[in-house]
Amino acid sequence: MDEHAPPTTRQIWALAAILCDRYGQAFPETRADASRLIERLRFAQGHPAPRLEDVPLRRRRRGSGRGAQKLARVIAAEVAKELR
Repeated sequence: MDEHAPPTTRQIWALAAILCDRYGQAFPETRADASRLIERLRFAQGHPAPRLEDVPLRRRRRGSGRGAQKLARVIAAEVAKELR
């Protein structure tokens, strides 16, 4: 196993499910449910742009994988904070 490789999609899903369970939130069944949950959680955290509409769209580059890596880092940081 490569210690420096980014988390797999399966690992990210598992982390998200654990965090939903930990905070008493049902794991979203649809994209719309997920968007509403993300918005609610971002509001609760005092995020400067909690609604997706508040964030400017970025052009997506195919194959870069940076979005998944960034998401994995954010999730890992949240899990690390909770485990302290």
